[in-house]
Amino acid sequence: MSEELYFPTPLHAIAYKYYNHYPEATANAVNDILLALDDRKLGILKNIYSEETQFTRHQKISAKWREWYSDPEEHLSGSQVDMLIFLLNMYECDLSKRKRKRDLGKRR
Repeated sequence: MSEELYFPTPLHAIAYKYYNHYPEATANAVNDILLALDDRKLGILKNIYSEETQFTRHQKISAKWREWYSDPEEHLSGSQVDMLIFLLNMYECDLSKRKRKRDLGKRR
């Protein structure tokens, strides 16, 4: 009998899918990101991800995070920002995939 996992948000599920098999330090870095996010902040980061180019995303997300968390101990490292950008990308891909599937179902 398999145990069913519960994830509070789709972003948590994506993080588990892509980072669960990594060493503990990487998993902890991802968990630190997820624990710091709420729905409002996630929405703001998704907007930054969507509106910025691949060249400005990293800087804008880092700046927004520093605005929210002024203590240098809470700032994201460069690799954590990269992880967050990757998770946002996978989240957007998942949304697009679901939308395409839904649209294809309407055509049949």
